[in-house]
Amino acid sequence: MKEDVERVSAVRQQVGPEIHLTVDANQSYDPKSAIQAIRRMEEFGIDLVEQPVPIDDFKGLELVTHSVDTIIEADESARSLKDVMTLASGRMVDAISIKIPKLGGLRRARTVADICSTAEVKFRVGAAMGRAYWRQRAFISRQQLRAYGMPVSWLNLMSCWKIPSKVGS
Repeated sequence: MKEDVERVSAVRQQVGPEIHLTVDANQSYDPKSAIQAIRRMEEFGIDLVEQPVPIDDFKGLELVTHSVDTIIEADESARSLKDVMTLASGRMVDAISIKIPKLGGLRRARTVADICSTAEVKFRVGAAMGRAYWRQRAFISRQQLRAYGMPVSWLNLMSCWKIPSKVGS
């Protein structure tokens, strides 16, 4: 945990306060450690922490979400419509990462966006594979979701986008 906090501190020092920072914890913490680490990272102005606890630890995600000021996003835990319904209806997370291929296509991604919107849970449409093709597909899919009238909160294209804060949003 100490090394993770030091890395966030070092990145913040290098990029300055204007750049939005998100942290992908990749399921690396138990809930108690996640809370401790995120609280320490918050002093460096992080905007969001993605999947801080293991994939099946929904109660852990909920505990972390309600214990920190930073937006907590489910990624790996949002692998099916059932998972998304559980996470969103229980307000277990602040945000859900919509990965179109993982969910089985645009129609299911739209359903997830509907669920999130109804539950007032933020969401991002993402393609974080790092390849231009997937970033382009995510952008096109975002436009298609908008054409369906879906409010797309954020777009994760491995760029810095303005992300609304958890507090007061």
